[in-house]
Amino acid sequence: MISRTSNIYSESSELTILEDGNQLKLEFASNRKGYELETPEKIAVDTSNIYKPIQYLGAKHRPLPIILSKTLEAIKPDTFVFDIFSGSSAVSQVFNLNGLNVISNDAMQFNSAFAKTLLNIDREETDLKSIPFIIKELEAFRLKNEFVSPFEELIIEEKKLLAERNTKKLLELYSGLPQVNKVHFLNGNNIHHQTKYILSNIGKSAIKSVPLIANYYAGSYFSITQALDLDRLRNGIEYLYFENDISKWQHNFLLTCLLNVSSKIVYTAGKHFAQPIKKENTLKTEVLHRRFYDDRLKIVWNEFLKSYSSLSLVSENNNFSTRNIAFSETMEEIISRSSTLPKISVIYADPPYTAQQYSRYYHIPEIIFNYKYPQLQVVDGKITSGLYPDGKFKSRFCSKRDAYFAFSDLFKLAVELDSSLIISYSSSLSEETGNMRMIELEQIIELGNKYLASCTLEVLKFNFQYRQLNTSKRIIQAKDDKEFLIVFKQPRN
Repeated sequence: MISRTSNIYSESSELTILEDGNQLKLEFASNRKGYELETPEKIAVDTSNIYKPIQYLGAKHRPLPIILSKTLEAIKPDTFVFDIFSGSSAVSQVFNLNGLNVISNDAMQFNSAFAKTLLNIDREETDLKSIPFIIKELEAFRLKNEFVSPFEELIIEEKKLLAERNTKKLLELYSGLPQVNKVHFLNGNNIHHQTKYILSNIGKSAIKSVPLIANYYAGSYFSITQALDLDRLRNGIEYLYFENDISKWQHNFLLTCLLNVSSKIVYTAGKHFAQPIKKENTLKTEVLHRRFYDDRLKIVWNEFLKSYSSLSLVSENNNFSTRNIAFSETMEEIISRSSTLPKISVIYADPPYTAQQYSRYYHIPEIIFNYKYPQLQVVDGKITSGLYPDGKFKSRFCSKRDAYFAFSDLFKLAVELDSSLIISYSSSLSEETGNMRMIELEQIIELGNKYLASCTLEVLKFNFQYRQLNTSKRIIQAKDDKEFLIVFKQPRN
């Protein structure tokens, strides 16, 4: 159902906001049209076949219907929609399920495994059917004991303390683990031989070698047993791929399952990976204490089988396109080779808006994916509590100084590709929350006026309740104002 339409022209160069019921229209500069828009609630999209590989910040499940609707209105025949900051690929999946040709990209490499799996990139007809046999091969691999030493006694002790729910003793056990992050506090002669090996091989692959996850993240993000099981599975997946026992798509399918498991069992706030929950909070907070055991008692293999089962069901129903593309590049890298891209008529962009870098929240999935011994970051002479790797990628969109120029480059890319640009924007309720936005809504509109003046501009606000607000600043700061969709639609040729 389409609501009443009226064309509105602005005679000034100032931003005008017009409200009517559940709609929000913005127009900027002369000859820019504003339209009454269909509300998100009236557009139906079946999200039952969308796979959620990990708990991802800013996931766009709620506004998916209107994102799809606006993309379908703007897409041109025989062209691609470019999900340029794809994250865990929810939006890319919806595009694919509705028959669009999709390019999915994210700067973090582990997200490419999700996109390649869920967009069926490099998938052969028999790939899914043979997955059950591959699972049996992996099960045999996970029973091997190469990774257990020097953890045998620790595993036995951990199992005993978990059964007793002796939290204090468990935390003491974890504090005494021989791990890479403790090297700054140990005499060189007391460093364990596995730690010595890792420190001599920073940046090198951990496949068929000293277990990475157990030596970095056991006792903090995961239990000792869980970490070793993750190591076993990561090695097993790579071994099968190296031996040509699995295809490219199956490789990404299994990595997606493994990363899904890591998100389920990780002991952190919100199931993200920014940093493990502090020991003192576990001891004194009843809810966290229960969470501690809920997470620690999960069995990696059982969770892996659940992930395999659910991902298989989703894959059976996915649109089997052979034209989809996925890669992992920064926006700057994409711009440098934009002439090599296929014909794109819509760019969908959901960049970060706060100073919080995604490479901080998802450093562990990135490390599990690449599986190379990381150099841990040292701040003020200490390893960070999140055990972050040194040299994490930093997005210009997360910088108050650089965000405006990053958005300028995004608009320039849309101009170069002669593409419509659809941007998801989330507003900040209060600067006191620590999530102040690096760019304001008005600034994005200004950039659109500068670079995409020939486009029709539409701005939608989600969960909008009718209120008399006169300025864009007040709209952004209103308590119920959270998410916007900004659509710069190219005219039809």
